[in-house]
Amino acid sequence: MKKVFFAILAAGMLSSFGGAAYADDQSDISVGGRITPASCDIDIAGGGTFDYGNLTPADLNPTSQKVMSRLTKAVTVQCGSPTTIALSLTDHRANSRAGTYIAVPMIGGSEDIYNGNRYGLGFDGAGKGIGGYAAFLGTASADGKTVVGLISRNGGTSWAAETRGWFGASDNGDAGSLRAWKATTAASNAPMAITNLTVDLNVAAIVQGTQGLTNDFDFDGQSTLSLSYL
Repeated sequence: MKKVFFAILAAGMLSSFGGAAYADDQSDISVGGRITPASCDIDIAGGGTFDYGNLTPADLNPTSQKVMSRLTKAVTVQCGSPTTIALSLTDHRANSRAGTYIAVPMIGGSEDIYNGNRYGLGFDGAGKGIGGYAAFLGTASADGKTVVGLISRNGGTSWAAETRGWFGASDNGDAGSLRAWKATTAASNAPMAITNLTVDLNVAAIVQGTQGLTNDFDFDGQSTLSLSYL
């Protein structure tokens, strides 16, 4: 939320009358203001829970990583009036990431996701990392029209077209990146103002070989999808 404050100060002048200087009374004037963009609400279907359900060792691999199926939830953003916004993702289990790179099912194919590019799934009972998950956005529509995804890697200073839509984790070039959108006919990469946005949020989990994990463990991936006003 952007805020603008400013102050104007007024002071009296010294005048000369008959060779004597008199100080006029003075009083400060302050003027404050606030510019607030139209508020927006963000919602993830199903409360934002991506649930792989109950798994058995037969569902996983004993000595190698297992790529789980891709799960998808719709994200909706509704604003009171056209507003320029961006989305970002923060990992709260980054220290639990485990494994090496492996191909995960991205939109339009698969892509190698390195350990540094995935989000943590928490620890097993012995304190070992369970694995990780990739998180990425899918097709988006804004105000009823298909739009093109954008990415900013410098806090919104500059933008580039990015169709893959994935959120980088804490130690790669996309870490902390912002995601926005532009019209398909727009020549520049400036984010567009949006009133209603619908976009798919996808996750694909990767689980370590079960021989290195305790018998019972729960996936505990926790991250926050944030909406920023530009």
